[in-house]
Amino acid sequence: RIDSQVASMETKLVYAVLPRDEDDFGTDAVLEVRAGTGGDEAALFAAELLAAYEKTAKNRGWKFESLGKTLTDLGGIKEAAASINSGGGGYGGSFGDGDDSAADLDSLDKL
Repeated sequence: RIDSQVASMETKLVYAVLPRDEDDFGTDAVLEVRAGTGGDEAALFAAELLAAYEKTAKNRGWKFESLGKTLTDLGGIKEAAASINSGGGGYGGSFGDGDDSAADLDSLDKL
């Protein structure tokens, strides 16, 4: 149960940071992810974050192209860049399965 809630919140978090202005969709985006302060843990988090963006892009049918990344010995990422292209289709306009609501996003503030 907790795992499904975590997965749901991760998805909501990704959509929460997407731009709301429809004029922002339909163009390419360049994503840059860098490990912050925290050494190996920060690099591992950066790798998970990049993987989440890649999975979301692919689930939406967007083109995700890695432009390069610097890995750590443990499989983390020091820095990475990727190009994301929605093909002009935007992000779909809804939060996944339709069961989500804006009120659910308020719980993100409590994390």
